[in-house]
This record gives sequence, C-alpha cells and structure tokens, in this order.
Amino acid sequence: MGWNARLIISICVGLGGANALAQPGEPSVYMARVVSVSPQARDAYVDCLQRTELPRLRALKEQGVLLEHSVFETTSVHITEPGVPAWNFLFLDRILQKATRSQTVREIVGPCNAGGVEVRRIETLRATPDFYPPKTGPQAEHLAPTAQFVVEFIDVQEKPTAKRDYREAMRTTVGPAIGRLVGEGVFYNLSSFETASVEYTQPGMAHWNAIHVRGYFPDKGPNPPEVDTAMRQVHPQSGGSTEVFARLDAVRTKTREDYARQLHELDVH
Repeated sequence: MGWNARLIISICVGLGGANALAQPGEPSVYMARVVSVSPQARDAYVDCLQRTELPRLRALKEQGVLLEHSVFETTSVHITEPGVPAWNFLFLDRILQKATRSQTVREIVGPCNAGGVEVRRIETLRATPDFYPPKTGPQAEHLAPTAQFVVEFIDVQEKPTAKRDYREAMRTTVGPAIGRLVGEGVFYNLSSFETASVEYTQPGMAHWNAIHVRGYFPDKGPNPPEVDTAMRQVHPQSGGSTEVFARLDAVRTKTREDYARQLHELDVH
C-alpha cells in the first residue's frame, strides 16, 4: 500500500505511560504535514477526522505525548511556484522532543484516508531561535473564531550568512514588533518555525525550510500599518517595515503563501 493510500500521522503513537508524561519546561518540537483533499472528499474527510482522529489525539494529550494540535484549511493561495502539486490542509502538532527520539514518525492505515486525499509532505520543525514565542493575545478566547491566517512556506538561502541575517531580523525586529501587536490586539498570533528534517515529500514538491503562521483580524487585515510603527519602536535602527522586509527578501523566497482558516473543531490544546 503506497503513501497516498495511508494516513501518515505527525504524532508518535504508542508512547503512553508514566515515562511519556510531560514535565514542566520539558523540550518540545513541532511536526507538520501538508495534505491535499479534493473538493468532493473534503466534508467526509473533516467529518472522519472529528469522529475517529480527534478521540485518539485527545488520548495522546492526556498521556502527555501530544501537547497541541491545530489544523488550517486554505481558503485561497496568494503565492505559489508554478507546476508544484497543490495542497489545502496544514496539520501542526507540538510534541515532546523525546517522543521523536523514541521512535520515528509512523505511517498507519487510517480510516480517514480515501480517494481524493494525498499527503504531500511531513516534516519536523523547531521554533525560530530567540523568536517571540508562539502564543495568542488576551483577546484570544472570544475573538478566536474571527481570526484568519496567513501561512507562509519560506525557502531561506542555505548560506550561513543568509541564515544568520534572517534569524537576526526575526530576533531583533519582526518577533518583538509582532509580539507587541499581539499584546495590543492588532494581531491574533504569530508562529515562526524552521525545518529540522523532512520525513517525507512527494516527487515534484516545492522546497522550503521555514513556515510562518500569522493570525490576523479581518477588520485590521493581514498587513496593518501598525507593523511599521512597532518595528521602529522595538528597533529604531531597523528602518521600519519596508527596509526590514527588503532585507528578508534578499535572503529568502516565498515558495507559497496561503490565506487560511483554523478548524477549531479539530483543536487539541
């Protein structure tokens, strides 16, 4: 049975018991998979995830193996490389780091996999070093249903100087500025990840080594003017948003950029 006929999960299964329970401050990593689901299969697929996958994930949460689980569905594609296989679901999980050491990512036959469903890529991620931690602002609980998302799949040049410049801009300017705006309710959240390893990718898939997920509110839009002000405040020598993003674009390419919604009915937190 091939990859396209299997449900490939980004959680390490079977690590329950006392030894798997999370301890305060214990290191965690992120795992992501992108999946293509045809329009004809979409509703049945999501319904199956709710009925069969969600109870299993909640059990892993109780065991302390799974820490968080989120699902994002693409509403429109803003940027994409030509000829690249399409996808419309991003699954993002946070798990114990020791879980990935205990056993590799498993593939299992899953009841939600059927015709029209293809896993495109699975990867392990780490949060961008010294970056604003992925969290939501004080408005999160009651405004979560209204938040929309920009999901960026980014290819940072592999040169050490490019990675250093990229991380420095994220650490000194982008992270602190967006973090301030999350606290002020301008953004919902921002998460920045770097690929640690690619566990599986389909032939012909685009290359990326970073993923950003930015939650925004429709009345503010995905790129509100407050970003420029915040960047100048947290790093006066940055030159503001125009110069900061110009420096980032000099060392990166956006392989794909999506607008998406979070399927909160599938959340595990």
